[in-house]
Amino acid sequence: MQSGFPDTFPLKRGRVHEACGPAAPVFGAIVGSMLQGITLWIREERAHERVNPLGLATVLDPAQLLVAFAKNQADSLAVAEESLREGVLSCVLIDISRPLNLREGRRLQLAAKAGGTTGLCLIPEGMGSNAAETRWRVRPAFDAEKGDSTLMHWEIIKNKSGTIGAWDVQWSQKARWVCMYVCMCVCYTHTYVCMCAYVCAYVCAYVCVYVCAEGEGDGSQEARWVCMYVCT
Repeated sequence: MQSGFPDTFPLKRGRVHEACGPAAPVFGAIVGSMLQGITLWIREERAHERVNPLGLATVLDPAQLLVAFAKNQADSLAVAEESLREGVLSCVLIDISRPLNLREGRRLQLAAKAGGTTGLCLIPEGMGSNAAETRWRVRPAFDAEKGDSTLMHWEIIKNKSGTIGAWDVQWSQKARWVCMYVCMCVCYTHTYVCMCAYVCAYVCAYVCVYVCAEGEGDGSQEARWVCMYVCT
């Protein structure tokens, strides 16, 4: 498992983040669902695609989603700023059609901080703002054996407060949580045995495994216990 995921997701409250890529709208729905409150999705009237709350029901309760349409991006940002500042909503999703300048980005961050609300700008690739707390690139992942449409590859490509990384994840409707693909390899009679599974609980614990290691320059192998602090 790669480290850093529990430090970056769920998204930090009171900040505005960004997501790009073909699965960015689903990422936004997951963010709203995990915050367990009302989510406002702000879109421009001219947008060709329409948000169907029932189509997101496996991720986000349609009763917890409000959709607002603005005439242009300037109006979208004005609505977003007020919504973030009021602190009534858990999450505000904003469709972005042109790059935000630093002033616009900072105003959103100040509003989110004042209201303690999480904001997420859904942006085209390469249209990020310097003011964003984090930026994620999200795409579907295909697995012919599983045939699961909720498999995704998440990559954090900007992080003001930590490191970047990439993870294969799956949405669990039952757990209402993101499951991470975890592999643990152990040594058995000088053979590596790996066990992989999607872990859907947010748990931190010390895990000890008996692993193979190369000897000191003689090509031999030795086995020893290795313990690590693991979060899922």
